[in-house]
This record gives sequence, C-alpha cells and structure tokens, in this order.
Amino acid sequence: MSQEEQDLIRLRAWDADRVAKESFLLHKQKLATWGNLFATVGDRLSNKQLQLREGDLSTAPTREEFGCAIREFRQSITDLKAAWVPARDFGFPVDESIPSQLGGI
Repeated sequence: MSQEEQDLIRLRAWDADRVAKESFLLHKQKLATWGNLFATVGDRLSNKQLQLREGDLSTAPTREEFGCAIREFRQSITDLKAAWVPARDFGFPVDESIPSQLGGI
C-alpha cells in the first residue's frame, strides 16, 4: 500500500469519526429536548396542575417523529462505535468519554 493510500485511509477515519460524533450529539440533544418537554408535562399532570396550554405541547413530536428519532439515534451510536476505534488507532485526538457514553465499545 502506498503512502498516498495510507494517508487517504487515515483521512477517511478522521472524517468518519467527526461526522459520526456530530450526528450522535445532534440526535442525543434532540431526544434530550423532547425528554425535558415530556418531564415538564408529566410534572404538571402529576402535581394536579391541569393547566396545560396548547403551546406547552406545540413542540412535542408525533409518534412517527419520535420513532424515527429513536432509530436515527441508535444508528448514530452504531456509526460512532465503528468510527471511533479506527480514529483512535490512527492517533487522532478522540473524545475519551465516548465509550462510556455509548455503553462501551
């Protein structure tokens, strides 16, 4: 394998890690935002503060949106697991907290 081919593989590993990490963080934030919304609504209902407004739920996902977001999040975990190890092995600066966030790699 030529040096040029090796460099190309290294660059692809770095790019894959960056793209996978961005995707993971984006999907994680989306689900966290919805989780906070559901927690707020749940708190209001459990405290018998039945004063929900339509605006309180205006950003709530539909069942399809939520299901799709879960699938995309799971795929982002799979992609990040696959990309993180090669990037680390090539000596790129990787986020060492990723394995614990993903439940191990």
